Amino acid sequence: MRLIAVFLSLSLLLTGCIQDQETSQPSNNFIGLTANPTDNSLQLAVPKDLGELLYYPSVARGIGSNDIGLDRGLLGETKIVSFVPAGERLLLVEHNLRYRSSSDNPAETQAVEEAFPDHVIWSFPILEDNASSWSIDATDFAFSDAMAISDWLASMEQGQYAANSERSMIHWDRTKSFPENLEIEAVVSFTGSGAGSYLNDVVTNTEGFTVYLHHSFLKLPEEGFEVRPYHPNSGYFSVAWQDYTVGLHEDLSVRVIPRHRLEKLDPSAASSPAVEPIIYYLDPGVPEPVKSALIDGGMWWNQAFSAIGYENAFQIRELPAGADPMDARYNVINWVHRATRGWSYGASVIDPRTGEIIKGHVTLGSLRVRQDILIADALLDQSNSTEAEAMALARIRQLSAHEIGHTLGIAHNFAASERNRASVMDYPHPLIDIAAGAISLEDAYDNAIGEWDTLVVSYGYGDDFEAAKRALLRSDIGYVSDYEARPLGGGSASGHLWDNGADPVNELSRLIAVRELALARLSLNAIDDSDPIGQLDKVVVPVYNLTRFQVEAVAKQIGGYHLVANLAADPAAFIWVDKSQQLAAVDGLLTTIEADFLQLPDTLAQQLAPMPIGYSRDRESSPSQLGRLIDQRAMAEAYSRHVLAAMLAPRRLNRLSQAMSPLQVDEYLSHLYQRVMAMSATSPFNERTQYLLARALGEVLANPTTREEVKSTLQWQLKGWIEDVDTSTASGYRLHQLLTEAMGQIAPSEAQALPPGSPI
Repeated sequence: MRLIAVFLSLSLLLTGCIQDQETSQPSNNFIGLTANPTDNSLQLAVPKDLGELLYYPSVARGIGSNDIGLDRGLLGETKIVSFVPAGERLLLVEHNLRYRSSSDNPAETQAVEEAFPDHVIWSFPILEDNASSWSIDATDFAFSDAMAISDWLASMEQGQYAANSERSMIHWDRTKSFPENLEIEAVVSFTGSGAGSYLNDVVTNTEGFTVYLHHSFLKLPEEGFEVRPYHPNSGYFSVAWQDYTVGLHEDLSVRVIPRHRLEKLDPSAASSPAVEPIIYYLDPGVPEPVKSALIDGGMWWNQAFSAIGYENAFQIRELPAGADPMDARYNVINWVHRATRGWSYGASVIDPRTGEIIKGHVTLGSLRVRQDILIADALLDQSNSTEAEAMALARIRQLSAHEIGHTLGIAHNFAASERNRASVMDYPHPLIDIAAGAISLEDAYDNAIGEWDTLVVSYGYGDDFEAAKRALLRSDIGYVSDYEARPLGGGSASGHLWDNGADPVNELSRLIAVRELALARLSLNAIDDSDPIGQLDKVVVPVYNLTRFQVEAVAKQIGGYHLVANLAADPAAFIWVDKSQQLAAVDGLLTTIEADFLQLPDTLAQQLAPMPIGYSRDRESSPSQLGRLIDQRAMAEAYSRHVLAAMLAPRRLNRLSQAMSPLQVDEYLSHLYQRVMAMSATSPFNERTQYLLARALGEVLANPTTREEVKSTLQWQLKGWIEDVDTSTASGYRLHQLLTEAMGQIAPSEAQALPPGSPI
């Protein structure tokens, strides 16, 4: 009975997917299409002279879980494919473009093609073999797991599920053929068992779920697109392949940047409209005032294109009524809902032959703006304020520009915050000021495109490439992207996520003062009168952990270096952070794991209460080992573990063991240990920090990525420290015991974790 009810509900939901009779779309289209709703089948008429084309799958209706990631609008990989006859079947073949030939000699090209495998994506039954086309049944193809959802879920331990064609159907309203593209969409049901917690949170029944999967086929772009070479300091992503027919002294690897096709209507003019402007279409489901903020921020890019001589070359419009955001012809900005807050991202459909961006596809998570308002409410100690909304909308403008930037081909630059927010491609932490003894958010986020962004747009889209390249490479704005910036144990002293300021240590000190003031003022005023008192806990969390990202930037000064080159022709590759700056970083970090920092003000602590019946703790709540009660010590422990993990990351210690490091690992560990042990143990917070350090040192010894010379140094130091511990007190005895255990190597434990921080 339950399955019948589910089927009836699904049938009602999908009435818009069903048509009454067989219909054929015009034969002059790219690929002919015949819809037959009576038997839920789809036929295609594939021209025999079609040749190669672009193909990519996507998710039109997703799962809604940030943790799983199968969002509405998620794009699959773009492939070059062709239809190849094989008896009574027509094969859809993906061509291997990772290995190529640029030679004019057909034999050389053939040798490369025959050396590496292609891939057959699908085998279609041929219904009719006509003089100029094949008629094929594409129903099973439409119902297939084109996005590998089964494997995706299994890899995340979210269950064993498979596409079920008996519960699937063509979505006819979104299945259309046009002169240059074919769009197919299906309502695909998955059935199985073993749902993990993430999947269980979003489905109505763990026996199965239904998504919409989309397939796009496109004609290859017209000739005439000019590729632009990739440079490691260009600020762009790269599209790469191996060319096996270049000269013997040339690099096999060819790297170009992804970019849209953009040409001036009047190439001789210093300023001209574009032949075809880059137009993005906004999801009509975005509510105001967010919609206006997204448009305002996205249009910042027109400032950069205007600076390189283009008039209105970048535009944003609302998606026309009836248009399909999955249609390959539209660059889109999608507003995507999930069960919990999560990442936004900019993806693209890219021609793998050249790097030409065919379709920009932005995904903006809808819950982030609410998190920004919560943070602002907490900092201002005021709920529903116009200042909080203004800050959140300023963040949305920056986010819109950032994600659109990715779909223009541009990578992150995490060093921009050190140069007065020189790029929207950084991850911006709100710049929080203290004015007249109060928190000010007036300058929390920037309001225009950055200096770096204009230089990068000139490199990718400007008329004079060589001049743009020289200007970019001569710029004194640093460039550090994901590879160096993301790892907790990373060594780049510049370029960090969610930080501010040219001097990380000074900025940490400034942010500590902001945090102290915000916590001292924070009260029930920060939540709505209709909220339960327990909601105050979720408001406290982002303020209590306000420095969590800046401490990572400071930790990277320890054993850190400044990259100064990327190519062999450049001067010295890097320089170490000097010793005094490294020790200043150590001391700055240690102030954040002392009792004075970790303990909440009494007036605030007395207002914290558990959630009432009908409400529950979730991932945004503070950690607790006291059941429903607020646990200050667990909050402190989670934060302290975070700081110590950054300070004692194995790769950081490994770098300190190098002979050329200004600060040596033995001196560093000794300084760290002595400072922590000098904290007054009369405070339970300090005592716990001392225990956490002992445990963290044991975890360093147990970590297989820690070098043997680091382990030897640490074991030698532990031996001396153990001998010096006064075991006549209970706390001393416990410390002696922990240090002894550390000598035997302590496996990482189930620790109190910080609530999610990223994305802000």
